[in-house]
Amino acid sequence: MKKFFKFIFSLAIVSAIVAGVLYFVKNILMKDYLDDYDDDFDNDLYDENTDEDRDYVTIRPDAKASDSDDDKSDDAKEDESSDDKAEDEKEEKKTERAEKVTETLDEVKEKVDEIKEEVKEKVEDVKEKAEEVKNDVKDKITTFSGYSKDA
Repeated sequence: MKKFFKFIFSLAIVSAIVAGVLYFVKNILMKDYLDDYDDDFDNDLYDENTDEDRDYVTIRPDAKASDSDDDKSDDAKEDESSDDKAEDEKEEKKTERAEKVTETLDEVKEKVDEIKEEVKEKVEDVKEKAEEVKNDVKDKITTFSGYSKDA
């Protein structure tokens, strides 16, 4: 019976630790990641549908139009470089998030190990107290049985 309760107790502790880790990962770490992910899609769709942000170009068949085409190609190059910078920034953010997640998981693992050690110590303390109570009960039973034989 002792082994059964010990098994149930250790199973409850392990399941509580696992549930705590899963809750932490899902609600704290993944919440920020998913919020940023959803925002990126919302902004892209919104930008595609707005007509206010469009740049309209007038077409002129004279020489001034060719000069403006050269300016546009420079603008296109700048847009490409800014797109590259934006992609680089997104990649940096992703790597930073990944590093934060790994650091947090390492911290959680360390805390779980600490908690396991504390639980082991508590279990040992409870076992010692149970042995003391058991011995006290045995002593009382033997003294009580000794009194009943005398009577």
